[in-house]
Order: sequence, then C-alpha cells, then structure tokens
Amino acid sequence: MSYSSKMYNNIKLIENIKWIPVFLFQILSLNSFSQGIINTESSLREINNGFNFSSSLEGDIQTGNVDIIEFNSSIIFSYKLDKILIRLINGYEYLEEDKLVESNDVSSHFRMNHFISNNKFNSIYFFFQIQSAKSINQKSRILRGAGYRFRLFNKSKDYFDISTGYFLEIEKYDYLNQETKVKNNRLSLNNFFFFRITNKLSIDGITYFQLNLKNRDDFRLFFEPKLIFNIDKAISFYLRFSNKYHSSPYIDIFKRDRDLLIGLELNLN
Repeated sequence: MSYSSKMYNNIKLIENIKWIPVFLFQILSLNSFSQGIINTESSLREINNGFNFSSSLEGDIQTGNVDIIEFNSSIIFSYKLDKILIRLINGYEYLEEDKLVESNDVSSHFRMNHFISNNKFNSIYFFFQIQSAKSINQKSRILRGAGYRFRLFNKSKDYFDISTGYFLEIEKYDYLNQETKVKNNRLSLNNFFFFRITNKLSIDGITYFQLNLKNRDDFRLFFEPKLIFNIDKAISFYLRFSNKYHSSPYIDIFKRDRDLLIGLELNLN
C-alpha cells in the first residue's frame, strides 16, 4: 500500500464519520513515532522522580475484499533524579495487505535531559537514535546530537517551549537493488506547546525543522497537533494529525506523508 492510498483510506473513514478500528492502550503517556521522527512530548510532561514505564498499542484488522493487518506499538523506559532525566523509547510498526508486508519498521531512541540550575523547564539534551523502515526502503538511519531547550511561556500547566540543536544523520536505502548512503549534518529548530481550552479539552503540538547545513534545499519539516478530550483522569479521546515533509528525498518516494488518527488514551499513574 502506498502512502497516498493509506492516507486516502484514513481520510475516507473520517469523512464517513466512522471510527477507525484502532485501539490504543497507554500507561502514563502517549508516544507516536513514524519515519524516524519520534514525538515524546507527552511523556516528558508526565514523568516524576524515579523509574517510569509507559507503553502504547494500536491495531487494525480488516477482512473481505482486502485483508489488512496493522499493528503499532511503543515502549518507554525512563528514570528521573533531580536535574537528570533519561528516556529509552522503542517503537514498532507493522502493516500487511493481502499477505504482503508493506511496513516492518523498528526504531529505538535514547535521550538525556540535564535541567539547568533550579529551573525545572530549561535543559541541555543529548540523544542517539537508530531505526529501519521497510515502508520507505530504508535499511538504517542513525542519529546522534545535542541541543538546548528553553521555556518562553509558562502558566499553570500551559506552556510554549523552543529548542535548537545539531545532529549527525547517517542513512542507508535499498531501492531497486541499489544501495544509497547519505551522511548529513543538520541544524534542528523545534517548538512544543500545550494549552487547555476547557477543563476537559486541551491541545498540544510539536514542530521539528531539520536543515541540512551543506544543502539548504534539503530540509525536513514535521508538524503534529493533537486535540484531547478528557473523559476523566484516566481516559481520554484524541484527534491527532501528523504532517511529515522532506524537500529532497534520496530515493523515488513521496515528499509528504500525512496521517489522521482518532484514538483512545488510557493513563495510569
């Protein structure tokens, strides 16, 4: 299944006002990952001192004219002690259509934040990420980098943060029996926000802009807003939209990837 057909199927379900047959079980936080960009913002808000564990699971099974099996999961281990926060995020995405595997994607991300002085918001961060993505013929992608994140606005639980950093990117693709290897140095400019609209309704979002320092025509842009409706302290529904754009793909694939998802979130603290 191509990206365009997958996006069309998701949007068509929304237009018909039918629930996408997706279930999501979440402990502590929601984590989403796709094509190498991992959103850990929700987990960052919820982590307290000591060890924490979170996981998510979503799936879709269709039978009939087309047989589809889709399975996505993530597991997060974290440890926080005073000014140090360490997280290990592991993700897996699987998609099979008519017994043909279209997606078999694995990612693992290690991140450490060191909070500055007595400020519990501003931090220096370091990260390492490795992944493979059959869905885009990507054999491997390795990232390592660092940066600084600081808070521009804070009121109760509402906030707006920005960060800037640098990372090294090494990618390998296997497309049409030819291997393509790229190595880039990228500048990363990001923002993160969370705002409560009412006691039950809130919105959060992230934006990543990743610029190739040697080729300004090569950049990645990722934007993911999420509208959340809290039924109670443990259960909430959400509507999440993600938009991923790569200006200069290294093989013959689409530049843009969109995803619209309705889901159920369960938080157990």
